[in-house]
Amino acid sequence: MLSKICAELIEYLKEILNSSQFVERHKQSQKDFIRQRKLPFQTLFLFFINFIKGSYQDELDHYFKALFRLDIPIKFVSKMALSLARKKLKYDAFIEFNRHLIEFFYDRFQHKKTWNGFNLLAIDGSTLKLFKYKEIRQHFGMLKPNKGPACVMARISQMFDVLNKVTIDTIINPYHVGERELLHSHMLNLLPNDLLLLDRGYPAYWIFNLIMSLEGNFCARISKQWKVVQNFVESGAQESIIDLQASYQSKIECDEIGLDTKPLRLRLIRVELDTGEIEVLITSLTNERKFPHEIFMDLYHKRWPVEVDYLFMKERIEIGNFSGTSVLSVYQDFHAKVLAKNLTCNLPDISITGSRCNREKG
Repeated sequence: MLSKICAELIEYLKEILNSSQFVERHKQSQKDFIRQRKLPFQTLFLFFINFIKGSYQDELDHYFKALFRLDIPIKFVSKMALSLARKKLKYDAFIEFNRHLIEFFYDRFQHKKTWNGFNLLAIDGSTLKLFKYKEIRQHFGMLKPNKGPACVMARISQMFDVLNKVTIDTIINPYHVGERELLHSHMLNLLPNDLLLLDRGYPAYWIFNLIMSLEGNFCARISKQWKVVQNFVESGAQESIIDLQASYQSKIECDEIGLDTKPLRLRLIRVELDTGEIEVLITSLTNERKFPHEIFMDLYHKRWPVEVDYLFMKERIEIGNFSGTSVLSVYQDFHAKVLAKNLTCNLPDISITGSRCNREKG
């Protein structure tokens, strides 16, 4: 049964890649990819999800060696031809393809890993150091540290299924865009049976309100700088149900995205670490019988795989090793490598151990 579904997945993805509608949506101009050339749309697309790490020419020669089953690499396509061809390809092609991959996988694979019926997702951000080419520098911006030279930096973010280790959504943006703003973009992928695990840089009334308005749930580590958290810690209580009020800034944010600002019924959880340090979690899971206090330390620690995945992307698949000098090339390489990671690193394992539930609404 499993091999049959995997075969269906391959056929499904081949059908999408070869569809004229997919090609039309993701070419820069109506004139692109019309004539028969050595790098048609499908060949170019597959080349970029081949974990490019070396020089253009070496990668091209080995790619066509494998494609044509040759004994030795040959110069079938020049790096100049690749540079010209990639200008015709929108990076959104890799994003859409990944979405089809995830939707099929959640829909067709019957087994799944969940936590108390929830898909357990972490949203987390990081940064990538980029090359100092003029176009890239002007688009992504510079980071000027207290020590050392300024560098070009991008901010990245992902929505990651921590139990099944699949990246549902990724974003790469200029460095000045904050992590909370990127989280807002991820919310387009949030479904009612999702539970988000968030680190302490994310908590804000408007974020909690947005998640709950989409019928999602969350558990987040929260800073003790919040007055309501300080009062809770000083009380010595193990947990407390609170009605969180909107701050002035959150009222502005809520107004911009069309949310009301009524108090949110939430729950504070005290967690004592092995070091004796006190951490506080805030969650929308207010049912104390269904979700008792003792499960929350383990629940929050389940977000750790998203950190491991960033390490894997940076060190193993070299997601910060870009193959071009343009802004387009950065977006192409980034999203192509995330797609390739889902295809080759995570999905084979999940195919054996189980997957998640259908992510289609309704």
